[in-house]
Amino acid sequence: MKKLLILILFVLFIPIVCADMGAPQVREYEVYIDKEEGIDYYTIIGNSLVSDGHLDKDEVLKISFEYNENDIDYLYFTKGLELSGYVKASDVIIKEKSVTPKSSGVIRNPQKTKYRVYADMVVVRSGPSIVYDEVGKLEKGMEGYYEYIPDTDQGSGYIYIEEGDLKGWINTLDNAVLTIGKDYYFVKDYELSCGVIPANTIMNGVWMSDSWSRNILLTYGDCEELVKFDKDVPFVLVDFEVPSYVRFNKEVSVYDYPTNQRSTKIKITKGNEVAVFAKYPSYPSENELFYVEYKGIRGWTERVKSVDYEYVLETEDSKEVEIDDKENEIIEDKKDVNEEKPKDESTSKDTSKIDSKTMIIICVISSVTVALVVLIVIILINKKKKCQLTSTDNNNVL
Repeated sequence: MKKLLILILFVLFIPIVCADMGAPQVREYEVYIDKEEGIDYYTIIGNSLVSDGHLDKDEVLKISFEYNENDIDYLYFTKGLELSGYVKASDVIIKEKSVTPKSSGVIRNPQKTKYRVYADMVVVRSGPSIVYDEVGKLEKGMEGYYEYIPDTDQGSGYIYIEEGDLKGWINTLDNAVLTIGKDYYFVKDYELSCGVIPANTIMNGVWMSDSWSRNILLTYGDCEELVKFDKDVPFVLVDFEVPSYVRFNKEVSVYDYPTNQRSTKIKITKGNEVAVFAKYPSYPSENELFYVEYKGIRGWTERVKSVDYEYVLETEDSKEVEIDDKENEIIEDKKDVNEEKPKDESTSKDTSKIDSKTMIIICVISSVTVALVVLIVIILINKKKKCQLTSTDNNNVL
């Protein structure tokens, strides 16, 4: 009975621990303990790691996360369904010695991505984790391309690189390695230590850090500066490759620039859908500006409120539909019928995409459901046993 209750608590606890971490994962691998005296393992209390128990020699642990505290590397482990915690990376030995693009748990990006070493030096390892052997180093400023990464649910900071005879994995976290990124539009002047980037500048192919650090490398003149990309900066990400789509609930004017709305370029008619490349500010606000394309014309909308628009999953090419007579109505009806099937397929594809947060929620709900079912079964079994004991006692009395 006690073991079953512990199992239930573990099933409930694991998804919550993973959700709280909010950290990049490593490709799962196994380690073992070779110290005769065994090792201690730790748990997080508050913001610190404290000793929580002991593990014996030859025990095998499954690793899924890395964690650094006070320059000491820790690994998050699970041992069956009974135990979890942290061990020091220096206390364990990894079973596999190397990971290649052909290894399990490695996936290929749709296309090669450019990277640049930003730290003074990064270590190249034989596998995507701190416990793998060092096989070389890359110096600051070195650039190259990568196309293989670990296959994890929450993303990983490691990438696989090949530079001549040097092949292995490097950790991109903490701004150590930057990758070529998207374009950014400067809505207002932005001051760097070496000058001011003027408003209405579009900076293309900006180097960016990992998605957890959220830094971008701004280049202006002869200087570079790594800045935090947060909600308060006066520039926004512009995505020309994969725009979103918005339907406005009123007529909206479009201008050349977001800060100088004097000469109207075009007006978006109420009910029409337009491609959106950027929004300022990037967080929800009651005074939002959209960088859009409508009828082949790009520009910034007037300030709108959240009630003035709605996002749509799919759109045709932006087109103002005006039904003046029966002939136009027939043409539009035929067009709708012809496009109905691909639209449903695309919508199905969009709705099939589930982000990591949704997966965590599903994981927690499923775990709770399973735990409750197990608990009910245990209660029913105990109740049945009591009934059998009572029946036996009555028979003995008779």
